[in-house]
Amino acid sequence: MTDVSWNFSITSYWFIGAVAALTVALGLGTVVSWEWPRLRLARRTLGIFLTQAMVTATLAAVVNAQADFYSSSGELVAAFSGGSAPAPPVTVPTTYVGMIAADQRGPQPWDRQQQPHRHGLLVETAIRGRRTGYDLPADIYLPSAYFNQHQRTRRFPVVELTDGYPGSPHVWLHALHLVDVLNHLIATHRIAPMIAVLPTQDPVAGRDSECVDAVGGARAGTYLGQDVPDTVARQFRTIPTRAGWAILGYSTGGFCAVNTALRYSGQFSAAASLSGYFRPLTDITTGDLYRNDAPVRSSDTPMLSVRRRHQPLRFYLFGSRQDHQEVALDRAFAAQVRRPDRATQAIAATGGHNFQTWDRALPSALEWIGRALHPVSSKPA
Repeated sequence: MTDVSWNFSITSYWFIGAVAALTVALGLGTVVSWEWPRLRLARRTLGIFLTQAMVTATLAAVVNAQADFYSSSGELVAAFSGGSAPAPPVTVPTTYVGMIAADQRGPQPWDRQQQPHRHGLLVETAIRGRRTGYDLPADIYLPSAYFNQHQRTRRFPVVELTDGYPGSPHVWLHALHLVDVLNHLIATHRIAPMIAVLPTQDPVAGRDSECVDAVGGARAGTYLGQDVPDTVARQFRTIPTRAGWAILGYSTGGFCAVNTALRYSGQFSAAASLSGYFRPLTDITTGDLYRNDAPVRSSDTPMLSVRRRHQPLRFYLFGSRQDHQEVALDRAFAAQVRRPDRATQAIAATGGHNFQTWDRALPSALEWIGRALHPVSSKPA
């Protein structure tokens, strides 16, 4: 992060009050000096411009404080200055595949690859769901070890990734540098090679699915929890048991990860949430997901469903200390976890609800997943 010696909080009432007071002062100054004869036109123009800019800044400060996008001046400056990538950037080749499905037969383009792919391979495709019938875009990262001719029978652990709203699989690649982070962690032996699956989680464009099966609506939960893993497991050399599968998400995707793991604990053994929550949201972006069906909504509420019967799960819960609500939610959920489930809470000293914070948190989350899947992830089949 950019070093800012005058780093201060931009979510406090004092800061918002100061910005609002300066806005009022500029407005009053413009009114009082309106008829002064000297440099009248230039002064009026400048006064109007500065007042409008400060009104915008005040509104932005209020919205930022409510959503906690940026918690400090240093974080904001670093975000607009570009910051630094969390791992050395590399060039990863991409192969384009029209569509893959669980019932397909025959070799796929990645199976015919003769190159060693030192930095892995990105498969850009669409995944067809056998149960839902959805054909939705997806990206799949294969580590370089997947193409090692001496490990042609090796099976790999899988992490499925869910994004925020609005979002797409490409956010992981561009805003969070997923491939660079994975390659760096693998190259430095901090995690064993793993496959990363980046599916599309919203079957209806522009509508937040919350990764659930809506009552009488989209079946995003079935697609992410069953269709995507089923297709990936049949088309790639993955570890065939739940011990080799994890799911990770940020913001809305954090809720998706925890809820999907609970709903489909026969598929996943670990879930990681970066700034997520534990009760489904229903608002203008989601529409009426449950249509007053309280039992279905309850089953999609991790705060409740974690106490119900499921196969053992491990949870990683990341939040920023400066987002008190985020940390409180993580603690409340962790308090509901009972053995044999386990919860690990990670709290950053600084950071808001933004990609810069998740960018910094991602390596540790992937390392935790690597450890959670370690008993089988490092062994050839």
